[in-house]
Amino acid sequence: MAGWIAVCLAVLPAAAAKLDISLPADAPDGIEDRLRAASLVALAIEDESATAQDLIAAAGADYARLTGALYDAGHFGATLSIRIDGREVAELPILAQPGEIGRIEIAVDPGPAFRFDATRI
Repeated sequence: MAGWIAVCLAVLPAAAAKLDISLPADAPDGIEDRLRAASLVALAIEDESATAQDLIAAAGADYARLTGALYDAGHFGATLSIRIDGREVAELPILAQPGEIGRIEIAVDPGPAFRFDATRI
């Protein structure tokens, strides 16, 4: 019975979760908007029926999605960290994930923007 109760707790809505996206002060204009638009976590938090499991899955998928958004903006040397209640999402144990989530932090240093141009010979 105890195992069944733990499973039920994991599917409760995670409406209290808060998303913070942090960037360096010198980050280019519009980069936060690009990241929010690409983020599945941002979408999931708006969904009142999203569970903690949904948010964890969205956060895991956001590594690739946010990296893609940064690449599209010409930032090929970015660093990205996604933490749930202070723990890096990629390091969360699969079988011991939290049933409740208070805060999701996405920290991005986009690095320099690269610009490509045509080469003439």
